[in-house]
Amino acid sequence: MSNNKPAYEVGYKKPPTSGKFKKGKSGNPSGRPKGSKNFTTFLDIEMNKVIGVTEHGEHKRIPRSHASAKQFANKAVMGDIKMLPILLNRDKENERPKGVETAPISSKDKLVMSSIVERIQQMILPTQTAHPEDFEDLGASSNQGPLSASGASDAPDATDTVSKE
Repeated sequence: MSNNKPAYEVGYKKPPTSGKFKKGKSGNPSGRPKGSKNFTTFLDIEMNKVIGVTEHGEHKRIPRSHASAKQFANKAVMGDIKMLPILLNRDKENERPKGVETAPISSKDKLVMSSIVERIQQMILPTQTAHPEDFEDLGASSNQGPLSASGASDAPDATDTVSKE
């Protein structure tokens, strides 16, 4: 009796060799043909078509992309809140080309920027509060305040009413 056991055992995660892809041959031989257009290509074609527009009583022929950009900008200026994120995101995308390095910041520029930041911080931040260690020399009187026992008479009582005149 001869043993007719195949060299490759078919089973779980082991498909038969007749169902496997042949080496060097694509799994989708009649796939997307070369030169076929996708949505972005069709959108570019449509947005580059020239249309007639009347602007300030004058008839012009401009690309659709130019006309839509004018509409976006006009609506944003008129206060349409929906247009602002579109325009701002567009500006972020086009702000700096990818792969382009910015110029190094000179020492003079760093000095100017640091002085500006310092002035802004002085305007925004209130005067710095003192640290508790600053009051160690004052002794027991350092804990007096509007809510302390000795200063409670100065603070308004929660039950006090304000008279209206």
